[in-house]
Amino acid sequence: MALARGIPEAWPKAGFGRARGRRDPAVVDRSREVTPESTAHLEVVESEHLADAQLDGVRLAAREMAHLLNNDLAVAVGFVELLQHRVELPPRFQDLLVDAARSLDAAARHIREFQGVVRVAVKDTPAGRSLDLERSVGA
Repeated sequence: MALARGIPEAWPKAGFGRARGRRDPAVVDRSREVTPESTAHLEVVESEHLADAQLDGVRLAAREMAHLLNNDLAVAVGFVELLQHRVELPPRFQDLLVDAARSLDAAARHIREFQGVVRVAVKDTPAGRSLDLERSVGA
């Protein structure tokens, strides 16, 4: 390497010969070599991004489902409450209204749980893989 005024001439780039930037087959560039360690790191990073994307998708779906279902359930809840306050209904209809109110409360509780998802845990069901709501909510 020639020195001019104490400054070295341009360092040759690895993998490139001097003739118009063409690759020199004798020089091997190992900076981009794929190793088991580098792929393991990529898998972890990709896995983390995938988990974040899945969680974002669940949260978006939960928000939209809550909006739609709460609007749909509001009429039914209001109607059940209105009927429960009518004293002239026979006792068997009162029992049916109590059951309807419990079902509507359970539906509202499931919506709130779905909105509380902090991780994506899945379970196998007869219909295929599904979100395991109990393991997915924050604790």
